[in-house]
Amino acid sequence: MHFFKKTTLGYQLQASGFNRDASRYAGMNAKKNIVTAMAISGSLAGLAGAIMYLVPGTNLDTSFYILPGGFDGISVALLGLGEPLGALFAGLFLAHIRQGGFFMQINGFVPQIIDMIIAAIVYVTAISTGIQIYLQHLKKKRQEKMAEVTEND
Repeated sequence: MHFFKKTTLGYQLQASGFNRDASRYAGMNAKKNIVTAMAISGSLAGLAGAIMYLVPGTNLDTSFYILPGGFDGISVALLGLGEPLGALFAGLFLAHIRQGGFFMQINGFVPQIIDMIIAAIVYVTAISTGIQIYLQHLKKKRQEKMAEVTEND
């Protein structure tokens, strides 16, 4: 988060990610920034893979850990609202829900109930975000209309 807000490279990567044409118009090398972003993300993914592989005394079945994680990543990104700190807390939140689901399954509950709970949380978050955007749009229109009425008087 600090990287994107406080450094020149972070600002350029963020600008190129939001709108490549606008960043190019502002004088940034959009292609270089995209390649840099891919190199950084690939390096971090390689580091994560190396850490997973080099954990001593474990035999990790990657199909068990990685497959559900991709879909949880979408939920984490949505619940975190695209912010790194929000993604951290959303990831912890979903991890607690998944772990609670494991204990519920031990006590005889259906394991699919956790997936339904996560889906409901994601839907409610998406709908509330959409409503907030729509209300901001209405407020902006109302302010523009009031400014127009005031200007005409």
